[in-house]
Amino acid sequence: MGYRVFLMNSSMLVKKTFHYKGGNVMSIALNVNSTSDGTVVNNVRKIENVYPVESVVLGFICLIISLIGGTILTDYYGIIPKDAQSRVLNAYYVIIHGMHLAAIGFIWNPLPSFIELPLVLFHSVFPSLLQQNLAGVIMSSIFAGVMIFFFNRILIKVKLPSIFRVLATLLFMLNPMILYYNGNGMSESMMLATMLGIVDNLISFHLEKDTKFLVRAGIWLALCFLARYEALFFALFIGIALVIYFITQRYSIAKITSLILLLALPITYALIVWIFFNWTIMGNPLYFLNSAYSNSGQASAGVNVTSIAAITSHHLLKSLYYALRFGIVFPPYFVGVVLAVILMFPKKSRFTSLLILFASLAIPLLQAYMMYKNQSGLWGRYFISYIPFGFLLLLIPLSYLKGFLKYSLLTICVICFLAGDFYSYKYEISPVYGHGDWRYFKLISTLKPISATDNPIYTPLNIFKDGKLVASYINSRPNERFLFDSFDESESIPYLTNPNHVIITSDYTFNGVLNNPRGRVNYFIVPEPIDVSKLDAINQLYPTMWYGGVKWVKFVHQFHDFTNSRVFEILSDAP
Repeated sequence: MGYRVFLMNSSMLVKKTFHYKGGNVMSIALNVNSTSDGTVVNNVRKIENVYPVESVVLGFICLIISLIGGTILTDYYGIIPKDAQSRVLNAYYVIIHGMHLAAIGFIWNPLPSFIELPLVLFHSVFPSLLQQNLAGVIMSSIFAGVMIFFFNRILIKVKLPSIFRVLATLLFMLNPMILYYNGNGMSESMMLATMLGIVDNLISFHLEKDTKFLVRAGIWLALCFLARYEALFFALFIGIALVIYFITQRYSIAKITSLILLLALPITYALIVWIFFNWTIMGNPLYFLNSAYSNSGQASAGVNVTSIAAITSHHLLKSLYYALRFGIVFPPYFVGVVLAVILMFPKKSRFTSLLILFASLAIPLLQAYMMYKNQSGLWGRYFISYIPFGFLLLLIPLSYLKGFLKYSLLTICVICFLAGDFYSYKYEISPVYGHGDWRYFKLISTLKPISATDNPIYTPLNIFKDGKLVASYINSRPNERFLFDSFDESESIPYLTNPNHVIITSDYTFNGVLNNPRGRVNYFIVPEPIDVSKLDAINQLYPTMWYGGVKWVKFVHQFHDFTNSRVFEILSDAP
């Protein structure tokens, strides 16, 4: 046993161990100018200023910009992504029918909705939290600030000169795609924030050799999984990078195993708990992966039909090619890969270059696999990770250079980042590569407000106006009850005067009433069973109802809306 004494001068930490008989191990930190003989026993870099003011200020600036940008998107342009609204509504479902926590759903990762839950409690005071997706805007903006905080702190830890550090952070923050997703209520900013939190703590672990940073990285990895399923593939690639580095450092098998387990335990626990809840509540441990509403379920309904999907389906090389080709979202990424590989061999930059390189490949290769299986929607946002890791792949290797060459290349880097931001915009307005997003970006580029409904680009956004029509119909019949699948008709729910008038998918009684509606509900609302609406629970159980093929219901009304929904009255001979 022994005392472990740390002697610290201005630039390094010195560790000495003194042995004694009996007692416990104790750590003592002493601030001194130098050791008595000037000898360094173990050179371990001490991370100072854990929460640097620069990172906090830049993160706060990003938070404010994202809140303003998100408000402009919703109020001026009328842009409310349906997936973002769905996460807010999942939080709302928890409270509308009696604090039913399982109503948060088992398809979307639960963390965004859990964070939005306290916000939607105030929906009666601030209806815009629901109706204008403000709860989602606040959530994504907060994590946008966290993302910028970690991005800047990573650059501080690798000692990038301050002028280039701040410029790079601002250019990353103002990248059109990053700017858009920071404020629109989607989970992209949460995913990137947690990923950068993982990288930040792994770099600290490398510099300090302190396992507490490995534990923190593991916690951020678990949070990443609770935000996005891509975290599992990201964890795999991060783990491979660490094992490669540990082997090059001649760590023992036992030490490598213990360190990897330390990193992997939180996400493993989160995965087991998620599977357990899916099993006990939904009756299917893999419900989030293979249910009708899941990604694979939507793929089977033909939702992912695009020109690229047709080319890549069950063709591995083409899938890999197109996954990399989507890197045009930020072309400097490819320069960064080459630079990281070249500068990976010097000892100083080996760990960080290897870590960032593997981290950057995780999501594109996952999408390549999904393309191969014909299960990727090929939305532009699926490739957003090219942007932050493109920045880091260029900046981190160059931070280890010195002198005129370093500053010259960093100046060229800034120019590359400006060009990269421009290409991100061009990428997003492309109907092929900006699939799912390009109409929104086209609308923003017109600078026309929400009132410009004559603009055909605006048409797909009218699904929320349709929701008001459906809600108005329900509100006009306060003594009658409606059943519908909130997968399709969710846009009406924020505008309902009394949510107790409806039975929706997240209710305990939904399946029972769906099978035996007589005396329990007055009307079904059924979307036309085409595309993704074929997954609607009513269409799944009664596939001919919309067409008039069920005799115990009577057609009473049709909404010529986004889903061509029809209202059917339940007759006395219904089951």
